[in-house]
Amino acid sequence: SAFSESEQAVQGPLLARRLYVVSVRRHPFQPEKVSNDPAGVPEVGLPEDRERVGTLEVRGRQVDLLLADRYDPGVGHRWVFAQETVAEIPSLYRRHGFGWVGDHLPPIFFAVSFAGLALWQWLSLLLLLFLGFWVSRRLGHLLALFSRRLAARTGVSWDDALAEALDGPAGLWLWSLLLWAGGSWLGLMTTDVAKALVKLLAILATTWFFLRLLDRLSSQWSSQAQEKHSLVFGFIPIFKRIGRILLVTFGLLAGLHVAGVPVTT
Repeated sequence: SAFSESEQAVQGPLLARRLYVVSVRRHPFQPEKVSNDPAGVPEVGLPEDRERVGTLEVRGRQVDLLLADRYDPGVGHRWVFAQETVAEIPSLYRRHGFGWVGDHLPPIFFAVSFAGLALWQWLSLLLLLFLGFWVSRRLGHLLALFSRRLAARTGVSWDDALAEALDGPAGLWLWSLLLWAGGSWLGLMTTDVAKALVKLLAILATTWFFLRLLDRLSSQWSSQAQEKHSLVFGFIPIFKRIGRILLVTFGLLAGLHVAGVPVTT
């Protein structure tokens, strides 16, 4: 009723769409709170014709998502979204919506879903995977080059090995970070599959980094031991092999744990 009859034909579907998009992204509704009694069940602090079905945060305040009871002599009690909740939809959408994309993307992208994700989310995830890989690979390489230049200015050698080990793993770390940031904006981080994917990438990057670091440090230690004719030179390949086995083992165990396999024992 906040809009004239001529505006309702446009604003009604738009507000309904925006509330739906917010619900897809944040999952604020709690269906178990809805009573089976057609007349509803009174709640403390609410009028008898109101039912709270969820809450959402907007700029530090909690907004109640309410249903209102409208009695129709022909069909009985009808529960619709309350006026005060409808009035909050614009602010809810600004805080939790997807802007222009959510307003203009064809409805089929929201209506079709698979494995808990809407079609538009699957397409966005694929785009995020490919675009994130391309961007993170180049940024990771630039980060490694910058680290090498900084390491070259110091008088120690271990930081040179650290900088060299970053080339490659840094891109995977950035990729997982971009997936996490983009997935959070797209509302994908509420799914176990998306969370596991980001964690697995981070584990892979960490394991790869320490393997590369072990190789670089082993090479440095071998050169130093050979120059000094130290007996340690003969043991370095053994330490390197044991270190690689341990790193791969812990990486596999961490990956299996993220995948849901019980590895504690």
